[in-house]
Amino acid sequence: MLEKIDASLQHHSQIVQQISDELQNYIYMAALLCYEAPLRENRLFVIAEGNSTWIAAYMVSRLRTKLPSLPVRLYEVKEDTFKRYSESLEEMDVVLALSVQNASEEMARFLETAKEREAKRVVLCTHANSATFKNFDIKVDIPEEDPFRAGEFHLLVCNIIAGMIEDVVSEAS
Repeated sequence: MLEKIDASLQHHSQIVQQISDELQNYIYMAALLCYEAPLRENRLFVIAEGNSTWIAAYMVSRLRTKLPSLPVRLYEVKEDTFKRYSESLEEMDVVLALSVQNASEEMARFLETAKEREAKRVVLCTHANSATFKNFDIKVDIPEEDPFRAGEFHLLVCNIIAGMIEDVVSEAS
């Protein structure tokens, strides 16, 4: 039993190390795009689907609590909401898309529409679904196959990005 716990902890530690070593620049660039949007008076759209939705909701809640005037929107990607979400996108808005599972057709269409409208696109995905994302400016690909474990690391990365946004936007105010 203890060996399994040790192995699990070791696995998590390796991924945290990879995030720190290999993904640091991508996370920095993602945060840069996300915090520049409100400084340019554009909006940040955090979109998610499936198990990623609670992570996106947490991030948006954190940002709204700490920066109430921040123009941030949360959207859960569903077939019946695609049109409403995508129609509100404008040039230079930023879309942060989260998915720990295979991206749906709706997510792909939303990112394609964002590209057409010249919005910036940041994708937070996993090794398991990385190939399904084709329309992005920055991709943070978490080295994890299991969607539940990937969600743990997405939460970490979202907290890092939110913290950077809070620091920069607070300082600029």
